[in-house]
Amino acid sequence: MREMTGKERAQLEEMVIASRRPGWGEHFWLLVAAATVLPTLYSAILLVPLAIGARLIGFPIGNGAWKANPITYYGAILVVAGIWLAMVALQIRWSIRAEGSRSHGLAKLKEDLARGLVRDEVLTVTGAKLLREPEHDMIVFFLQLSNGKCFVLYDYDSVDINGEFDGQSRPTLTPREIFHLVTFPASKRRGWSFSGPEIALPDVLPMAATPDLWPEDESWCRVKWENIERHYGPKKNR
Repeated sequence: MREMTGKERAQLEEMVIASRRPGWGEHFWLLVAAATVLPTLYSAILLVPLAIGARLIGFPIGNGAWKANPITYYGAILVVAGIWLAMVALQIRWSIRAEGSRSHGLAKLKEDLARGLVRDEVLTVTGAKLLREPEHDMIVFFLQLSNGKCFVLYDYDSVDINGEFDGQSRPTLTPREIFHLVTFPASKRRGWSFSGPEIALPDVLPMAATPDLWPEDESWCRVKWENIERHYGPKKNR
């Protein structure tokens, strides 16, 4: 552990400011959808089989006949009301949990600021593999480090801003031999940088894995180094 630099403190302060943005407003339209669009959709989906079942049992429902029977009339109202209450309750519960998580994260960031300490790991880059994701032609770096792990970095500046997505984008990130990984201990947020001479980069392979299988940015890759091409790359490597 060491004291954080001015640059690291500024980075942490930016994270705090971003976490202080009002959170409830972000959930407003989701709550509106939970109170209008979703209940309408689910009611339509559920009422169709219920109407078919009522018809098979012998309840008249055609030409508005269902309104004359208390069972079908109040039953339809109860179904719609139940779905509406369930959707709104679930959305409110999710919003409360999301705000609780945001508040907890903000408290941890403030704790890091108060401590003023970081965990600094100085590692050597022993290998690199580059894959280009198909949605925006962004290049994903897989860096093999001297601790035996593989660190993932998204090269956001390599995104094809022209929207051609022809697989011709080039990496803009310049990895070097020394990798500095800084971790803020309480919040577990990370920062990183390179130093030393540049390393040679291999050819970029297309990433064929679906987005739900992509590793997260600034994370440790769970796939073994020797299996990265087979897991994420073209089918011929699998």
